[in-house]
Amino acid sequence: MGLCLGKTSPCPRPDVTPKIAGGCLCPRYPSTWSWADLPPEITGLVFSRLPSHDDRLSLAAVCHDWRLATQHQRAMLPRALPYINLGNGVCHGLADGKARRFATFRGSYTASASFGSWLLYDQRGGSGRCFLRAPNSPAIEVPCLYPRRIALLGASSIRDTMDMGADVKMVVCSSRLVVGIFRRHTFADMTSISNIACFRPARARQLRPATWSPVTSNDNHRRTSHRYMDTAFFQGKIFALTALEELSCYDFSAKGRENQQHIGDRLISHATGQRPPRSDSSYLVVSSDKQKLLMVRWNRISTNEHQLATDLRVFEADFDEGHWSEVNDLAGQVLFLSRNCSRAFQAGSLEHCDLGFPGGNCVFVLGNEWAQSWRLPDVYGDQTPRYLVYDMVSGETSSVTLDGAPCMERFRSGWFFPDE
Repeated sequence: MGLCLGKTSPCPRPDVTPKIAGGCLCPRYPSTWSWADLPPEITGLVFSRLPSHDDRLSLAAVCHDWRLATQHQRAMLPRALPYINLGNGVCHGLADGKARRFATFRGSYTASASFGSWLLYDQRGGSGRCFLRAPNSPAIEVPCLYPRRIALLGASSIRDTMDMGADVKMVVCSSRLVVGIFRRHTFADMTSISNIACFRPARARQLRPATWSPVTSNDNHRRTSHRYMDTAFFQGKIFALTALEELSCYDFSAKGRENQQHIGDRLISHATGQRPPRSDSSYLVVSSDKQKLLMVRWNRISTNEHQLATDLRVFEADFDEGHWSEVNDLAGQVLFLSRNCSRAFQAGSLEHCDLGFPGGNCVFVLGNEWAQSWRLPDVYGDQTPRYLVYDMVSGETSSVTLDGAPCMERFRSGWFFPDE
């Protein structure tokens, strides 16, 4: 709409009298008309047709009356399309295709990774501190130092700091609990070795800083090893997926155990019968109605023509039977997948975006793992950020290049959902 972000200002008076469908919207005397006189239902209609989070913020910032109209409309508002976070403070709008930079945080901090609606701000080469920040939530300081009991996989030494954006996927369960899975690090105790941990954000008057605490798993009290590939927050619990597609559940809501970690239970102890010998990647995603937990698995298919081809399958967790059930129809859903965050939208809620979601049943795959799997010159060699779109109906895969996005030495991107 050409509106700028900024503080709310008095409603300006337009130079012309606006008309909609032949009807005059101004009062009897045009010279006294202002933007505030636009009927709230019209403002709400315009607001609901904006696919970009930036445009929605800009419209609400025009004047006080428009901000009130957007607040009343928000409960019925279709979800805004996500951004593609390219790291180093750069994001790419899926709705408008424009590149922009995130706002800075506390001076030299730069936005790096994104986890749902949360951005990770870190200060490399400085204090070593990093924060999670969401548009409508207070900032959360993240522990960025290793306790000495955390070993680095594949190395004989222990480092003191970690690259939080590359090493950890974080799930903000609430303002009092953050859970993470570590891609290259493990936590060990007397009964288990695992790469899942959590911390409880420090309060204002808390003297001791927050630290990552390992989360144990319940497996008949035997010494076990759990290496999780993905995790999701579903119906108040944390669900974690292994490379063998085993599913475990961790419940942190037990009363009287605020400072203890609830032991995880394995709900699905075997992979799907159709699982191939090698799977390129698997993701957990909660359905758009929040009633189902889905797993999406994709594999690269080699072709003589060196074209992109993907075997992508979707499964639903059957907790009663303890196995995965394959799903052939997404029931109008559109899935956005990345290693740091995955979400499901209902296609009907995206009609205002005009980006070709008829009937849904398509999957957007984003991240460095798919690009490295092909290693074709036109896909991987030019270092241009891209993502895949898989059509569940036709089985066809297409590659989308982010025009105008900066070339990257390493593909490191993730979805960002500021409207959550």
